[in-house]
Amino acid sequence: QTWSKAFSFPYSGHGEIYYNYADMSVDSVAPSVSIIAPQTGEVLSTGSNYNIIWTASDNVGIATISLKYTLDGGTTFTTIADNLANTGSYLWPVPNIFSDTVQIYAVATDSSGNQTVTNTGNFKMTDLAGPSVTITSPAGGEIWDGGTTHDITWQASDGNGVSAIN
Repeated sequence: QTWSKAFSFPYSGHGEIYYNYADMSVDSVAPSVSIIAPQTGEVLSTGSNYNIIWTASDNVGIATISLKYTLDGGTTFTTIADNLANTGSYLWPVPNIFSDTVQIYAVATDSSGNQTVTNTGNFKMTDLAGPSVTITSPAGGEIWDGGTTHDITWQASDGNGVSAIN
């Protein structure tokens, strides 16, 4: 859009007209953004690091990218990262939350403040790493007489807790 305004000032009995001319462009074009990964139906392991990948472009340039996730279809959100540079990826420490209705939202903002929001379809976050169990006693090489009782001990660990040992 172009703006101009004329001003009239009396000067020594003569009417002088001055023009103030400004060429101002107003960016009203919203950026575009797409999330490449994770994809709908993908399974992410809680406690791991996952590379969120996106593409974003704009006629004047992307100022920031913000990432957030929802477990309820977009009613409530948890921020993953705000004000990221448009690098196309972010290494996300996947939280210890178990859900099969996770969605990531990406918000691209251009330098004029125009925004576009996009989101993934549902994907799953679950514990994909098995627990670790180590027998601490017997340590090996023991000789026990028949009919005697001995303790068997172990250590078990898992990033999300151990609920039972069978």
